Amino acid sequence: MQELFADSITDVLLELLQAARASGAARVDIAVIGAAGEQLLQLSDDGQGLDEPGAIFAHPLPRFGIFSLAGRDVIVRSWSRAAHQGWSAHITAAAWTGRRPIAISPDPIARGTSITFRMPATAEAVVRAALTEAASLAGVVATFNGRGI
Repeated sequence: MQELFADSITDVLLELLQAARASGAARVDIAVIGAAGEQLLQLSDDGQGLDEPGAIFAHPLPRFGIFSLAGRDVIVRSWSRAAHQGWSAHITAAAWTGRRPIAISPDPIARGTSITFRMPATAEAVVRAALTEAASLAGVVATFNGRGI
């Protein structure tokens, strides 16, 4: 399994939560989806969304932002206020290097941004602890699997 670009799950979560806060999010809901060994981590925020897919790579505030997930399969869904509709970008592992195009399609998301990626084999207690630390540092309210942290 490929490692995350950032040093740890805490670093990855902090990068993504800082990007959410910079986009105007006050709240981020994080959920583990799927069975053990095939789990995905999904972060959904209530921010302004991103007007176009290229914006996911251009955010100036976080150190790595979405690049903390480089080399992994990632799905980004976001609301575009300018277009009055949502969009989805599927960034495959090969798309990070330009060997494959990023698939862009319309999406029914109605606000904010959602990022989903395969989670490394990590106990939920470890993810909860990392999320608690990252949310505190990023200054956002977060839930994990439907419960406050």
